Amino acid sequence: MCCAYCGRAFLTGERFRWWVVPTVSGEQPVCALCERSALRDGWSRSEREAARGAVVEGVATVRQVA
Repeated sequence: MCCAYCGRAFLTGERFRWWVVPTVSGEQPVCALCERSALRDGWSRSEREAARGAVVEGVATVRQVA
């Protein structure tokens, strides 16, 4: 899942909040780093509870170090 404001992928366990965007229907996830900017641009925080980024299976990479 990515931040609707900046497009950055959420880290595993990272907290984010749901926001309502005037030009898009439904609620969009916004990272903590972008909340002030989203508020300044007219987005409004949703009543929905804050959430955390989930682990995406199959994405982890193992690197062998000699």
